Amino acid sequence: MSVRSNDLASMTIGQLLAFNVALLFAIASPRPALLMAVQTTLRSGRAAGIAVGAGLGLMAATWTLLAVSGLGLVFRTLPWLYVLMRTAGALYLLYLAYRMWTNAATPAQARSAPRRYAFLPSRFSSPLLSS
Repeated sequence: MSVRSNDLASMTIGQLLAFNVALLFAIASPRPALLMAVQTTLRSGRAAGIAVGAGLGLMAATWTLLAVSGLGLVFRTLPWLYVLMRTAGALYLLYLAYRMWTNAATPAQARSAPRRYAFLPSRFSSPLLSS
């Protein structure tokens, strides 16, 4: 059975809907992304929590757009790009682990960031935290 390249890059409306429903359940389940949103809300207030939620939602929409536009096909065509993205993600996780390790003795209240900074970290952390 042969598969045409345009079959791999296209999704039907039903597939897109199923993907987004699964994504909704993944976002709503108590995983690190949800814990980050709750922690930010408790530490910095409701507005900061809403900003984190907006960042997580934007990242989910970005991943949906990338899936619809055929990111998998790009990664199959350019395997080095896939390795590069995985390596960058692993390095970012190591950086986060280092930051958590070095700041572990500092009380959370002392590290509370202003609300205006809540949106960006959630956007960049979403793909790492929701998988």
